[in-house]
Amino acid sequence: MTEVASREQKVSARERSSWLLRNIRVLLLALVLLLIAGLLLSVSFAAFTTSSANADNIFTAGSLSQSNSAANQAILAADNMVPGDVVQGTVTIRNTGESDGAFRLTSSTPSDTPGPFGGKLSTVLLLQVVQDPGTLDTVVYTGGLDDMDDPVDLGTWAGGTQHSFKFVVTFPEGGTPPSPTTGDNAFQGSSTTVEYTWTATST
Repeated sequence: MTEVASREQKVSARERSSWLLRNIRVLLLALVLLLIAGLLLSVSFAAFTTSSANADNIFTAGSLSQSNSAANQAILAADNMVPGDVVQGTVTIRNTGESDGAFRLTSSTPSDTPGPFGGKLSTVLLLQVVQDPGTLDTVVYTGGLDDMDDPVDLGTWAGGTQHSFKFVVTFPEGGTPPSPTTGDNAFQGSSTTVEYTWTATST
């Protein structure tokens, strides 16, 4: 009876040892897998933790301004014009800013003071505007004094660039007047005034 019990105890001990070895292997394998998963998880999260910064981004605006050699003054004036007379005047416009600017010339509607015979001088005078006279001699406008209805584009000027403009006004001869109060005689004693404006838009 004692021998049988001893054998059973030995068998039971071997079974427990075998069970422990099997489970230890399983536990070790599970622990290794958990460690690997933890490393992979750390790597995965690490891929999303990068960052960078660009500080102190500063932007400044350029400037656009102009100078007019005859600011608030007449470019040309003429008294007692008669048919056949030609008068001219010159003005220099400069881009005094740092930015490029698209320059334009515009004309106001002439303000007429008719003479005793009702003639409006602006309707007969002819105007020619020449850019950079003596060098490029580019005609930017030619037509009636009262016909500059649309702005005249003068191109884009870099900062520091200047251009001169010559204004030529002609009182054309209309031939022999048919009467003392008609034809060219209708403009006797009349006058007209017009204002020119130079504008620039940054580009």
